[in-house]
Amino acid sequence: MKQFFATTAAWVLAATLASRADVLSQRFVHPQVDEVAPAGSVRLRFDLSGLPAGANICRADLVLVRSAPITGADDDALVPTEVFSPAAAPATGSDPGQLLALRAPWFDRLDAADAIRRRAGVADNAGFVVRRCARLDAARCYLDIWYEGPPGTRPAPVKNVRAVHRAGLTFVTWQEIENPFADNTPTLGELRTALARAEADRRIRYRIYRHDRPIDARSASGAELLGEVGPFSAYNLDGITPDHVIHRRQLRALADPAYARSIAREPFDVSPDSPEMADLPVPRFAIEDGKPLPAGTGLYVHQPSAAGKAYYAVVPCIDGVSNMSDFPDSAAVPVAEQTGPGEPVLQKEEDLKVFYDYPGRRLHYVQWCSPAATGVTRLPTANLPNRAYNWSVYVPRNATDGRGAPALGIYFHDWRGLYLRPRWPHETDQILIATGDSPASFGYGYHEALGTLRSWREGFVRDYTAARIDEFTAWVRRRWNIDATRISCHGVGALGGTAAIHYGLRHAAEVSLILAGHFEPQPGDCPPTVETGGRPVQTHLARMEAVWGRRQWNLPTPAGMSIWDDRDLVRFVQRDPRQAMPFLSIGAGTTSAVWPRQARFMKALLAARQPFIADFDWGGSPPRYAPLYVRKDRLMPAVNPDKLPFADREYWAAEKIVYSPGGSINTALTWNPQTVVDTPQRLEVEGAFNGTLTLRNAQRFRPTPGQRLRWTLEGPQRDKPSGQVVVDEHGLVTIPGVGRGRLILSLAP
Repeated sequence: MKQFFATTAAWVLAATLASRADVLSQRFVHPQVDEVAPAGSVRLRFDLSGLPAGANICRADLVLVRSAPITGADDDALVPTEVFSPAAAPATGSDPGQLLALRAPWFDRLDAADAIRRRAGVADNAGFVVRRCARLDAARCYLDIWYEGPPGTRPAPVKNVRAVHRAGLTFVTWQEIENPFADNTPTLGELRTALARAEADRRIRYRIYRHDRPIDARSASGAELLGEVGPFSAYNLDGITPDHVIHRRQLRALADPAYARSIAREPFDVSPDSPEMADLPVPRFAIEDGKPLPAGTGLYVHQPSAAGKAYYAVVPCIDGVSNMSDFPDSAAVPVAEQTGPGEPVLQKEEDLKVFYDYPGRRLHYVQWCSPAATGVTRLPTANLPNRAYNWSVYVPRNATDGRGAPALGIYFHDWRGLYLRPRWPHETDQILIATGDSPASFGYGYHEALGTLRSWREGFVRDYTAARIDEFTAWVRRRWNIDATRISCHGVGALGGTAAIHYGLRHAAEVSLILAGHFEPQPGDCPPTVETGGRPVQTHLARMEAVWGRRQWNLPTPAGMSIWDDRDLVRFVQRDPRQAMPFLSIGAGTTSAVWPRQARFMKALLAARQPFIADFDWGGSPPRYAPLYVRKDRLMPAVNPDKLPFADREYWAAEKIVYSPGGSINTALTWNPQTVVDTPQRLEVEGAFNGTLTLRNAQRFRPTPGQRLRWTLEGPQRDKPSGQVVVDEHGLVTIPGVGRGRLILSLAP
């Protein structure tokens, strides 16, 4: 009770002072840097004489700046950030002083308010002792102090502040102080130049505040700082992709035969880092379907943790000084909020139809993501707030013609920005969705400390990517009334193929089919380099470690399992033969870095009698044949071929990469789902099986372990092979030597 009254009394004092003074912010940059004991520690001293003596300090942040970003592939990722505020100078090893705490949710600064309250108006002080902070750029660190002081020169308030709420997201917009582009749309190169120029001229930031009461000079000191953004925050930098460059090339090739011949050899050799990307116009975000924000608008998107009324304000901060005394009328207008995942917003319909085989609409959406707030049951979809992800929703021409619910395909690509067009054969009534994956997470997620000052020893590797795909997919299923029995995952490349298989297998209750090539089934066994063609080739291990942490650290998921053990698909397949997996159509490459582990994965699938086909000639793309008619509510035959002519070859048996002249598993497998008879007493299916057949995913025919069944194969043979089989302890029915024909299975008398 005593603490409650103390806190309340402090707030009343702040409110009283604010009625006759401004709440200002002042940045103290370029500290004096001294080396102190213990070795490696530095002291940051700031001249605080600019603060009025006795000023009421509302908030103070010590912002630490790194000289270079840190990922999980760096040893420095484990170094904790430890900063102390000594009681007096110099600090001693036995009495380091008060340990400063990192501020959530950005974790890029420390709470220094108590220390600054003791030192306001002092020119020379004990400073802050940074015991540990990896890659600290001490000279660029700064103090950011909110205090109440006499009115003086301060920035004018921003205009046209507006906050609107939809389905769990609050969109805050405002008119920026400067708009060098007028109503023109800048290219990526022009936007980068303008950002650099803005930083060089003067430092402009926009701070977004939220309160449960109207925000004015009296209440400002109690408002919550949600975040801070720089200029041009409404431009969708990730909204342009290599697909746009490819489209431009193709349009030019139609009119320029010489150019067409010049790019004929490698027409799609484009990446997000290609120089041509700088010439693309950068779109502005739309927060209402198909309506881009006006030029010169700023944007911040907040996901509230509780339903109710809230008030928002945007405060400009110019060269460290902000004005929290003058607020527009909108700061006193409440916004009715609710909790929820939010809904994607349509940006535009993309016009990328040159050389495309599948006519239809390509709709560009943006999904905003954030950490999970306290008291909210949804999984976090990002480790930091205000994160925007681009999506493509490809709607074929006859997907919504009223003849039935469309199928859904989830596409995973190897480049973060290559998501706007389908690349593989698919059903003509299949809606295809795809998203960029940044940071490259291989379909799972990344450590929550990525991009912060936190140590990677703290927290978990969280499945942010899977969670945001879940939310987007759930919205698509509602929006287009998707056929729940025909959901598939598609992926290519080390990132895309791995993501498709990992996501699909862990969503086996919904996913019926997975098509993937060049995937990594056992990241924990992936070497840093492999030798192929007589030369060392770097694998994708470093990219995985960048988001999951060094492999030897075995950083945990929220379930407590090492992320590397959690991603082991061989172990996943072997854990329970009874588990119902999607049908897999996979491609593997015997000359690729992942081949030895892909071979183990395929052997595990055969041993577990799971349904799949595989083509591993050399390229690592999915088989040309793919059973697109697979459904979640229909039988899935799993075949272990009687003959595997490649099984004795070096590339199948050995743990190394070699060239293969060919090889496949079950690519001749076919069956007709229209002929399936599935009743409690009888199961029939027609097809070409050519091996030991295990019948999976029967909906009504479910005999119990130990039950005896009779089978007959009706086909082109003169005789009709038949026999009896006993249901095994896992409830599976396996019949050896099944060729081509109609298999009839019934309860034995």
